[in-house]
Amino acid sequence: MDDIKERYEQDEIYFVSCKGSLLPCWSNKLADPLKCKICKFNQKSAFSSDFKKVKQLYIDDYASNEEVAREFETLGLGIYQTNEDIRNLEYKGMSIGYGALSSYISSTRNRDPLIDETFKSYFNGLLKTQIFIKIAIDRIIQEINPEIITIFN
Repeated sequence: MDDIKERYEQDEIYFVSCKGSLLPCWSNKLADPLKCKICKFNQKSAFSSDFKKVKQLYIDDYASNEEVAREFETLGLGIYQTNEDIRNLEYKGMSIGYGALSSYISSTRNRDPLIDETFKSYFNGLLKTQIFIKIAIDRIIQEINPEIITIFN
């Protein structure tokens, strides 16, 4: 953050994070409420008085889990049998299946999961997180019209 603040000293800086709607996520793979609270505390601490220039936006304010669930069901995104089916899942031009599978493999090191109901109940959450991010980020970009977007985790 220090590097970004110094590099773009004359610019408006927006930091987009969540209030807990993006579960499971990379930092909280099992959607533990305590880990979520710690993450929110760390975000708040990061924007102490030294970072008054940074405007914090919450992805949760730009999409809802209900909207995501409707999109997920309407488009039949939970219908897959193989890894190849998953890799081919798209939402508004974004390869959500590939992104979710990459997150799954990174956290489990399992490149060839057994696609059963247990897997689907977890994995569908990853897919819905991808949809949530796509909806919210599209709306944030439309609202702010940023010149530069930097992504880090």
